[in-house]
Amino acid sequence: MSKPDQLPLPPAAASPSCSAPWLILIGLGEDGLAGLGEAAKAELARAELVFGGQRHLDLAQSAIRGEARSWQSPFERSVEDILAARGRSVVVLASGDPFLFGVGATLSRRIPAAEMRSYPAPSSFSLAASRLGWPLQDTVCVSLHGRPLDLIRPHLQPGSRVLALTSDATGPADLAALLLAEGFGATRLTVLEALGGPRERVTTTVAEGFRLTDIDSLNVCALEVAASAGARVLPLAAGRDDNLFEHDGQITKREIRALTLSALAPRRGEHLWDIGAKLWLGCHRMDAHGPLADRHRHRGPSRARCPSGAQRRPFRRAVPAARAAHRARGTAGAGKPRCDLRRRRRLGARRHGRSLRRAESRWLGWSPMP
Repeated sequence: MSKPDQLPLPPAAASPSCSAPWLILIGLGEDGLAGLGEAAKAELARAELVFGGQRHLDLAQSAIRGEARSWQSPFERSVEDILAARGRSVVVLASGDPFLFGVGATLSRRIPAAEMRSYPAPSSFSLAASRLGWPLQDTVCVSLHGRPLDLIRPHLQPGSRVLALTSDATGPADLAALLLAEGFGATRLTVLEALGGPRERVTTTVAEGFRLTDIDSLNVCALEVAASAGARVLPLAAGRDDNLFEHDGQITKREIRALTLSALAPRRGEHLWDIGAKLWLGCHRMDAHGPLADRHRHRGPSRARCPSGAQRRPFRRAVPAARAAHRARGTAGAGKPRCDLRRRRRLGARRHGRSLRRAESRWLGWSPMP
């Protein structure tokens, strides 16, 4: 079994062709050029190419001297155009901090840090925390921009504070509806719109009484989580209650799930295969630790299509990164390395008994991240 302690760098980042910075990342706020320092303005003025969203290009239009290019769809086309311009003077305009849920994270997978220079602006999370007086280090920050709302579920803990960046003007209403459906209707919900600009607005309500309209598409939702007696609060340890899953009765009980996951002791970057999609171990690990790939293989297409079966269970458990797929019986683990038996012995899996070892050999396997 592969045990990566550190994920490898992409080939482009491992062997750069340019050493001097040619790509400049500039974070823009809603105040536009007024929020930029002199160094960032100078980089923008001398750039041959300027990439960004149309809103950012409009905000910086008066300072752009080179060719302005709006993001293409799919976004990968623009990434390829940026790579093709390597060695020229290129500026990328981004929202706030480019490396906080921003374009900087995408570009850094293809371009080494030595070839980039960044001029970040305050992020929407920083601005929201300052408006509310919340210590950012004690606040959960989640991006729901272009992502499923289910990502918020693990963070809905009584008394917690959460900042959630939404996708558009309907995001706050959708989030309020989810909170109400899951038993968090008393949660105090503050919508912060167009932070840092002339259209800034901050409005507070509760999820169960959400009636806000005409919300700006650029918004952050701040949650002060309050749970009712019947709220679906996800525990922070393995061995989740069976009732927290949507299932058809074919699910391994919580004690076995907890023991098996403890014996496997997964690490960051490893890849968990749940053959049969009955143990559903990855849900526990991914909820708490995130960067663990999880795959669920089930034998028949009828189970794959079942609305209360494997394909719906991960979404009810707030792990939309989990994937369900149908494979013919006996082929689910084809081409994948077997479990490292020496590591399993070292972890003490043998202590859990013959039945657990039989279940592991039948249902579970590990491989490196693809």
